[in-house]
Amino acid sequence: MPIARNILADPDGRKFHDDFNVGGQTAAQAMFKLINQFAQGEISPELNYQPGHPAYRRVWDDIVRAAEAFNDPGTFTTYIAFEWTSLVSGNNLHRNVIFRDGAERAGQVEPTMPNLNGVMGRSVSYCQGLVDLKPRGVSIVYGTHKRRY
Repeated sequence: MPIARNILADPDGRKFHDDFNVGGQTAAQAMFKLINQFAQGEISPELNYQPGHPAYRRVWDDIVRAAEAFNDPGTFTTYIAFEWTSLVSGNNLHRNVIFRDGAERAGQVEPTMPNLNGVMGRSVSYCQGLVDLKPRGVSIVYGTHKRRY
């Protein structure tokens, strides 16, 4: 996987940057375009930070550190967590994944993402992947946060 040394060096990255800085409706349209390209697996490889990419890992490490640094039981509670979202046939499947342990164990894991090549990842296979963490001593809680009736 290529390392995006500079997002602005990529033509799409430059366009997103410029549009986001305009603000308002232009930024909103750029946001939806970025989300759509990512969800459909059509985003430029230079902008596609996935598990295994150094920038992706760096962001996860920052999230884990921030959750630990700002957790103040009884005053302000933080969670080491992430949201997993899949677009199976255009339907959002959201899962909140919350680590029960501290940074030492949560740091062993990189949040996974749905398969962007072809059909998006399925919730069942994802949940099986979470179960596979147990032998590594990583304990999680996960569940949906968006129900459709």
